[in-house]
Amino acid sequence: QGYQIIATTPHKDSSLLQDFDIHKKTAFVFGAEAEGVSDYVKENADGFLKIPMVGFTESLNISVAVAIILQDLTTKLRNADVHWQLSAEEKENLYFNWVKKTIKNVNQIVARYHRNRL
Repeated sequence: QGYQIIATTPHKDSSLLQDFDIHKKTAFVFGAEAEGVSDYVKENADGFLKIPMVGFTESLNISVAVAIILQDLTTKLRNADVHWQLSAEEKENLYFNWVKKTIKNVNQIVARYHRNRL
């Protein structure tokens, strides 16, 4: 669907968060706290992103890293002339898929609904 895959990693080949180009459709991959992103992701990602660090800290807790990156990028997107929000149809599809995943036996319920409508 035209997304670039960006792996988050604190290593030296990563671009800095403040330099990230918000004009490309992007999917971010965040790794596990101890291991980081998998070797598969490292080999297949289109690029790498890191949060600048100060002092002796090499990386941040995963929830902190995600929060910092998403806050920075959404602020940039809101202040830019970039069409980034989902359409009404995209929102509806995402919501429907989420609801389906939260309901036990959803396929049987949907099938029964369609049988009863006929």
